[in-house]
Amino acid sequence: MKYAFLFFLAFTFLISCRKEDETPTNKIAGEYKLVQTKSIFTTTGEPIIVDYSQQNIIYNFSKNNVLTVSGSDNYGYNPGTYPYEFKHDYLSGTPLTDAEIKIDFVLIGGGSKMLFSSSGNQMKLISSYVDGTDLIFEKK
Repeated sequence: MKYAFLFFLAFTFLISCRKEDETPTNKIAGEYKLVQTKSIFTTTGEPIIVDYSQQNIIYNFSKNNVLTVSGSDNYGYNPGTYPYEFKHDYLSGTPLTDAEIKIDFVLIGGGSKMLFSSSGNQMKLISSYVDGTDLIFEKK
């Protein structure tokens, strides 16, 4: 009985000390070159793909949540600075169903949520799920 009580006490202590970090790692921080934009939902039904690989359009996501865009105008964000947030949360803000999972997304300048995806040196900000334009980057 004494051991069961000690086990219960130790288990309760460990659980109460465990705190889940709600602040996501800022996976987007860094400098990226815009190489392509893609709009899927168009009036013609054909996607519009714009190749920026020959231009030097740079998106610099600083660790202090400021995006600096340099280069020429583009279908993403024109040259300038914008506040941004990197979040790991439910797309809707709260779970709508038990099956909904948290995802990584970015809010730029208070705009709509752009899904974040990265693989190797490629990064995508996806907003085609709300009829927006997807931005495809290469890490510098």
